[in-house]
Amino acid sequence: KPEEGSISHRVQRLAKYRFLK
Repeated sequence: KPEEGSISHRVQRLAKYRFLK
């Protein structure tokens, strides 16, 4: 499902931003 992939991508980006901070 594209929705699931979209959420995964958003979570991954958020995790990376949080890790960077």
